[in-house]
Amino acid sequence: SVDGTAPWGARAEAYIKALTAAAGAVRDLDVGAELLTSLDAPSDAARAVQARLVERRPAAVDALREALDGDVHAQAREALVASLAASKSPRGTVRRVARWHFERELSGLERALHGDLQRDEGFHEVRKRARRVRDAVDVLGRGLKRSERAWRGRLQTLQSHLGAFNDVSVALRVVTGHDEATKAVRAALERRRVTLLAELATPLALLAGTLDRR
Repeated sequence: SVDGTAPWGARAEAYIKALTAAAGAVRDLDVGAELLTSLDAPSDAARAVQARLVERRPAAVDALREALDGDVHAQAREALVASLAASKSPRGTVRRVARWHFERELSGLERALHGDLQRDEGFHEVRKRARRVRDAVDVLGRGLKRSERAWRGRLQTLQSHLGAFNDVSVALRVVTGHDEATKAVRAALERRRVTLLAELATPLALLAGTLDRR
């Protein structure tokens, strides 16, 4: 449409949310297990906790398969397909639509930076919004100015740091228990989390300032 919104956008979002909910548990276990291979924790404790995460994976995969075959996911997929088939061709110039969409994503990143960064969810929102800006450049780059395309490289390092922070948050969520091995692993995860927070403070502040001045 003229303002850059897509009539199938809501259907696409519903489908992606259904897919994310189904796949999230498997991904979280995989992230936690992978992170433990490089964690600064006693090796015996890390291996013991990792083995428990691996043991939980088959059940999570079965739940994912059941969800993908279920009514909720099927209905979301069918609604999206029907909406795409009924959509008319977009109106307006490519450049106009591209720049409108890019500005919308950049504004979303700015809002996330001013959100609640006292909680891990706030950092996760910044990460998602940064990824959306980079995706907008990848998809719409020819319709954007050079200064707008430059945001892709500008966000790359920060997004990697935010990804590492999110992986630690995920691992802390799936590594649960009160035995000594779990306590040792969680202590190591908390140390890494604090280190990553310290590394993120300056680039996040600089990015927020850049967006505030634009």
